[in-house]
Amino acid sequence: MPLPLRKNTAKIDQIISLDCSTDLITPGSLVNGVVRVDTKLAERKGLREITVELVGEIRIAIDTAGGKDDWATIRQKKSIIQGDGIKMTVWKGSSDLVQDDSPKWNKLDKESSPPPSFQSAIAESSGMISFSFSLPFPTDPALPPSFCDNVYVSYAEGIVSSVQYFVQVKGLKNENPNHESNVTLVKPFVYLPYDDSPPPPVHGIAMRTWKGGSNPTKVAMFGEKKVGEVQVGLSVPSLPSFPLSQEIPISIEITCFSPYMSANESNNPSSFKFPLPPTTAQDLELKLFRRVVAVVGKMKHRMHRRIDLGPVAGFGKKESTGFKSLVHADVGAPEWIVREDNKKEGRWRQTVQFQSSLFFDCSPTFEHENLSIRYMLDLKVPFPGIGNNLELSATLPPITSGIIANIDIPDGFNKKLDLHPSYFERVPVDGFPTAWKQTLTLPG
Repeated sequence: MPLPLRKNTAKIDQIISLDCSTDLITPGSLVNGVVRVDTKLAERKGLREITVELVGEIRIAIDTAGGKDDWATIRQKKSIIQGDGIKMTVWKGSSDLVQDDSPKWNKLDKESSPPPSFQSAIAESSGMISFSFSLPFPTDPALPPSFCDNVYVSYAEGIVSSVQYFVQVKGLKNENPNHESNVTLVKPFVYLPYDDSPPPPVHGIAMRTWKGGSNPTKVAMFGEKKVGEVQVGLSVPSLPSFPLSQEIPISIEITCFSPYMSANESNNPSSFKFPLPPTTAQDLELKLFRRVVAVVGKMKHRMHRRIDLGPVAGFGKKESTGFKSLVHADVGAPEWIVREDNKKEGRWRQTVQFQSSLFFDCSPTFEHENLSIRYMLDLKVPFPGIGNNLELSATLPPITSGIIANIDIPDGFNKKLDLHPSYFERVPVDGFPTAWKQTLTLPG
């Protein structure tokens, strides 16, 4: 019987099945599983050998013509895992079984004397072998984390890309491992590198602030323009990196100034009508964006795209997915500010400060010669009137795994990250999901 694993099972015409652990993999971790082989059926189908291997691939497809020409699509696939011990032979056509230094068995049926670990499998089915494997994942610190972005955007941003790791079982009919007559079975898993320099606790340290401003305009009676002022500050901890699955405090401070008016209004706060600051988290937008840069082909075609990952930290009318942040709003009272060069005039000022937390479950930041990603926050503070919205963008420090060697992964860690569902699908023979070919062509 197979080993007791938390598993996903994949099969190829009942000749081969693969049971594989779905736990998160880190550098040096063992990828465990069981390959079952119906040896009699395998021989009838003409299989010469069955192997199991750890595979890591970067796949990129870019559209250099904005969907106007199918031939302008460039696809590239690159293997990124190398080293000893990542591949082994499970079975050969002569019914040889390879398991470390154990003897080879030419006939695996009820009359043979197989190794004890296969007794139960053979008792269940005379032609079936259950082979447990344990392959060490490489410790190369340069390997990028799992990543998948199978979403097509628009003209000049036609990139789909992934970094995928999987267990691959191959039934070889031809000596060429890439021959179309061979059969392939894969089961993807998630890989994250260690966080070599974990940042200090994010609470009680200095904050880094991005500032922005604008002058919203309102047209009054008889076409007179009233010009106000808005100042915004977006603050996060001043750290070299942000770890996954840890609360990161964030604050947003918005100060609004009314247009100048007569000092007669200094005791009438209700005269402050524009631009009024937002007072609830739903009145402004804070979104996380991912910037993807791809370099592919012999001509080193370089393309980037910016992907909206949705609202974060509890801001916006659309509720954030995953971790739910509680936003605290401190709404200050309006204050009258006398105009320095004209004491007969002044304006109102009001400040609102929002406190919340960020919580990342995305693929960590990485840089590879063909593919790189990083993250940024976009803040939008809407005001009435055309062109009055204030927008501010902040490029975040690298997001890291937050996983430290020899320390247990913390509870609540999202081990599947925010990976697109296509990451966990079977990889086609040519290495690209079918949907990629469909989405890379835009309507004319």
